[in-house]
Amino acid sequence: MDLIIAAVIVGISVIFGSTILGKYLLSRSNNNEIGIYQMIKLDEKNIIVLDTRTGQYWSKPVVENSSIKAKESARYA
Repeated sequence: MDLIIAAVIVGISVIFGSTILGKYLLSRSNNNEIGIYQMIKLDEKNIIVLDTRTGQYWSKPVVENSSIKAKESARYA
């Protein structure tokens, strides 16, 4: 008799725990937010950093590395 009661308690605990875990996983999968910040490339010289929660954005210039530029110009010379 004690074995049956213990099995029922364990079974109910497993079902209860599985339900809680399932609801947690479903709530996480419904959140389709990409991220707080996104980087959008306008052209080769400029990018925009966008805050998806507030809608604010910042324009940032892309700074070239002079050592890479020198290597590229030497390759095409």
